[in-house]
Amino acid sequence: MPELPEVETVRRILSSFFQGVTIVKVHIYRAANIVSGAASFPKQVEGKKILSVSRRGKYLLFNLDDGSVILSHLRMEGKYLLPEHKEVVDKYTHVILELEDGRD
Repeated sequence: MPELPEVETVRRILSSFFQGVTIVKVHIYRAANIVSGAASFPKQVEGKKILSVSRRGKYLLFNLDDGSVILSHLRMEGKYLLPEHKEVVDKYTHVILELEDGRD
């Protein structure tokens, strides 16, 4: 499990990638990881702009333009992947966010 300095480093990197972009589509490959419910999650975040990425302890918070927050934890592996658009999904992929600028 990543320690706080590593989580802060990931937050800074993600902030540079995600700040100010809109989530166009959500693909869920591991529904058990969506605590708020896999059926409602896409409806709650699609079309929303990510204003900033912040951190609370070891949790990453994606602050959206409507005041809601996507809460994420790095788990044991401790990484996010920023693949090329439409890259093949492997067994470790949990969620893919399609962004307005063409990135996943």
